Amino acid sequence: MPKPKPKSTVKPGAGASAEAKSTSEETGTEAVAEAPAVVSEAPETAPASSTTASTSGSASGKVQFKGTTWDVVDGVAYPGEGNTIEVALSSKPFDRKEFAKDGKLDSFDIMHHRMDTDSNVITLKIEGDGSMNCMDFLLEGGGGSSCGSSQKEGLKITKRSASAIAGSFALQEGPDNIDVRFDLPITRSVKRAGSALPPGGGEPGKAVLANFAAMRSGDFEKMKAVAAPDKRQEMESANMPESDKQAMIEFMKSMAPSDVKILGGTIDGDTALVDYQGKRAGQSTKGTAEVKRVDGKWYMVSDTSK
Repeated sequence: MPKPKPKSTVKPGAGASAEAKSTSEETGTEAVAEAPAVVSEAPETAPASSTTASTSGSASGKVQFKGTTWDVVDGVAYPGEGNTIEVALSSKPFDRKEFAKDGKLDSFDIMHHRMDTDSNVITLKIEGDGSMNCMDFLLEGGGGSSCGSSQKEGLKITKRSASAIAGSFALQEGPDNIDVRFDLPITRSVKRAGSALPPGGGEPGKAVLANFAAMRSGDFEKMKAVAAPDKRQEMESANMPESDKQAMIEFMKSMAPSDVKILGGTIDGDTALVDYQGKRAGQSTKGTAEVKRVDGKWYMVSDTSK
């Protein structure tokens, strides 16, 4: 079975997806502000592939915040709500090819990056007038927002246009000490690598349909039959109580869309991204499934639904 990825699926046998702990310093409520998926063309200097900061602008500096100390090694900028631009700075490189899977870059991608890489990230939420009231953070100990006059006073913008933003941010409050710089293209969309799939999705599309059908069947043997070799081996060797196994199967059934139609997608070597629409829990849904070719056969390995 696929290893579903957030936004709305879960790893088989897990029963639930990991959630980032979040707190708001100002209100005390649990929340991390989410940027909407506002996207359009990306500058050509920001290719949709795994790149270093040197080919996608620059980001640097040191962060000592909430008990973490780390160097900034990469950064991305993208539209947030209204005229806001969000500048995310990370302790580990961003995987721009991963961002390209759903064709957009937003705060979901930053959260997934944190969970997938165990990185530390701060996100500067820069308003249209160049000011900033709040900074989001996703760190080893959890996530949240930090707002106040220190955040507003610490931001200095040296360049802002429709395609790029540059500046610095400094914060000194008790043990917290941030001193970072950035000069980044504003990514308004990300283009997938590869060529278009044929109508119906070809063999990758067939693998997606077979996988969803096996999930809906609730038949564990059928699920194993369409799973990639490594996942099949994991399923066969899993030693779980029958009650847990049945709970996992029921969960997979609930996550499998019905009335699935392949909309298109792309293929790049042994990897394909298949876009589909269908119904889940009686509601229309769209998603993108990642499919990989192993020993000449295609297997669905993850699913991101909207």
